Amino acid sequence: QLAINSAQEINVHPILITEPIFNSTKNKKNISEYLFETLGVASLFFGVQPVLSLLGTGRTSGTVLESGDNITQCCIVKEGCSLPNTFIRNNYGGADITEYFQTLLQRRGYFFNNSSTYQLVKKIKEQFARTKFYKEEGTETNNIFNLPDGSSIRIGDEKKKCTDILFDLHLIGKNSSSIDKMVYDSINCTDIELRIKLFGEILLSGGNTSIKGLPEALHKEIKKRINKHIKVRLYTPQKPQNCSWIGGKVITSLNDFKSMWITKGEWDEKGEIIFKEKTI
Repeated sequence: QLAINSAQEINVHPILITEPIFNSTKNKKNISEYLFETLGVASLFFGVQPVLSLLGTGRTSGTVLESGDNITQCCIVKEGCSLPNTFIRNNYGGADITEYFQTLLQRRGYFFNNSSTYQLVKKIKEQFARTKFYKEEGTETNNIFNLPDGSSIRIGDEKKKCTDILFDLHLIGKNSSSIDKMVYDSINCTDIELRIKLFGEILLSGGNTSIKGLPEALHKEIKKRINKHIKVRLYTPQKPQNCSWIGGKVITSLNDFKSMWITKGEWDEKGEIIFKEKTI
């Protein structure tokens, strides 16, 4: 993701690039070469999304679970720096929920046979998807979705079942860790004296974490894995989909961050080695 206002400004302003966990050096090298050598940018910086998300909330330490459309990732941040040995990334997210939601609707006889099927189902999902721990409000009419052709469909249990895949990936044929296991495993990669505190400082970020009832469901599943005396606390920002960009805005406004920008001169001198020297 690139924050570029206009072609005229690209060689004046530094560019912050948010990246997922385990983004390859090759990818960063290709992006850097294009930005420096083709577009002539002034300077740039790669920031790991979960780290930026935490910093955007005003915290410098904690556990971050970030889930977007295609990637779900977790890591531990200590005093503003990520701990690479705690990095866990899986290639699933909101898109998988949308596809599973469509499968569940098809099982009830609802078929969407047009080029915009995915976007339509995604819109339905965003309106209705929730976990089974979400407290329902309103009447049955709240489960009606009006289709573009003037007809309507009633959304049933699939609105809750579609989110089950976050806790059981085998439902969609994937052998990946559930979100609660990702949090558990990431925390258990740290020193034992840090773990109790980290279970009490879990930040949820990314658009997929805005699903209704997700914090309650995740809390319950994590509690199943740990000693009952350990407190689990989860925090969800008002706009979790914007967390990493907010964090980027915060750190780039700090005077101390000015030395972190990778300049064209540094890139020419050191190449990809600079990524190891300037990182968070």
